[in-house]
Amino acid sequence: MDHPSMLIAFASLHWIASAYEVDLHWYVHKGERYGNVLREEQFFEFPECKAECKKQDGRCHGFNYRESDGTCELLRPGGNRLIPANGFNSYARFACLTEYPKIAKAEETFEGWDGEYPAAEGGVVVFTCPYRFTDGYAKHAAICSCVEPDVWCTTFKLDVQCNPESMNRATCQTEYPTIANAVETFVGWDGEYPAPHAGKVVFTCPSNFTDGFSEHEATCSCSEPDVWCTTFNLDVECKPGVPCQTEYPTIANAVETFVGWDGEYPAPPGGKVIFTCPTTFTDGSSEHEATCSCLNRDYWCTTFAPEEVECKRKDLEARDHGGTITIAMDHPSMLTAFACLHWIASAYEVDLHWYVHKGERYGNVSREEQFFEFPECKAECKKQDGQCHGFNYRESDGTCELLRPGGNRLIPANGFKAYARFSCLTEYPKIAKAVETFEGWDGKYPAAERGVVVFTCPYRFTDGYEKHAAICSCVEPDVWCTTFKLDVECKPE
Repeated sequence: MDHPSMLIAFASLHWIASAYEVDLHWYVHKGERYGNVLREEQFFEFPECKAECKKQDGRCHGFNYRESDGTCELLRPGGNRLIPANGFNSYARFACLTEYPKIAKAEETFEGWDGEYPAAEGGVVVFTCPYRFTDGYAKHAAICSCVEPDVWCTTFKLDVQCNPESMNRATCQTEYPTIANAVETFVGWDGEYPAPHAGKVVFTCPSNFTDGFSEHEATCSCSEPDVWCTTFNLDVECKPGVPCQTEYPTIANAVETFVGWDGEYPAPPGGKVIFTCPTTFTDGSSEHEATCSCLNRDYWCTTFAPEEVECKRKDLEARDHGGTITIAMDHPSMLTAFACLHWIASAYEVDLHWYVHKGERYGNVSREEQFFEFPECKAECKKQDGQCHGFNYRESDGTCELLRPGGNRLIPANGFKAYARFSCLTEYPKIAKAVETFEGWDGKYPAAERGVVVFTCPYRFTDGYEKHAAICSCVEPDVWCTTFKLDVECKPE
């Protein structure tokens, strides 16, 4: 399996259900059957076996049936193991009775299920290694029934290890790189050498660094021993901020809270105004902020487009109830180790943008603007469509390229970097003559995160499978994960 975008292909699935059933059962594990059997029954017809299974636990996650003599094997609750078929066929729903593959000495966390069997369809096991796995990645995952019932899709090969020997070399004797005038905070260590593996130095700047960010970090041995990984270039500076004489931008009807100053002018560098709304703002956010001198001048950086965002209190009165939307900053579909992604967002923004498509940029550009700093380009993008799914920015001359609505194509970078959210602006890969259906989106770009294109072929694809899929941003923004290689065809052979 190619990592990270190649997941796994459908095996030849044979489903067992009437046209009116809602819980299909598929023929799985050819040549094997489930071994943890609770009891046997004899039934003249297959549907009787399945009906007995449903009586047992109400769901019937799986069972074995031998047509030659009508033997029906009902399973014990929980997980299961596989043994030779002995004439039986095994059947299962889209869940996982069999155990997930493990990586020795890796740390495991569960997403979408609690670790008890049967695992839910789409349930994830995330594996992390204190140093990195032997294939170079920091994270891996196993996903239950992502394309085939009772089969774990993995982002790793079975020979991958979490090698503890590397931990002996993972400390840092060399000094961490510094940023002049920045405030330093140690995370995971006390600042004394040798620094432990994954020990961090977090740098903050009240007026934002010269690259536009308010925070940077250095991490010990994140990719190789005794080397500090950083989120910044060595020419980044934290310059003394400039007080703000200009008034901060406001949001109608919002509740204002001052952080780091008392509301009296001039506002100090790094002083903030936090805006909250009893319902939500018209852009869907629950909180916004304005920061003084984030660009080292008398300027307020905001997480909103002034004069476009409102807090509509009348909505609250009309419904006679309140509520807030909690925006989760952690990406919910983290299935595997990210490539080296550089995210662009303030600590309070709800729409992270990631540096994508190294060496390329988006080609369907609607217009160009010139901005002194990167955050201004992003703010202009958000003004354009309210969402800002993607844009290009060239730091050398401040050129900001805003994109046309809909899908996009990639062209050479020419000094630009492309940035995108977890959605898909680029087109999904196609299979000639295959029938396409869409799940989780309507086929119009940008595609929603984890939106799926299902490809079917009346006479099987050239790799022997009946179905394939492409999944939007399953592990990386604006990248389609596929269950097929690009040379696969739907041919009447």
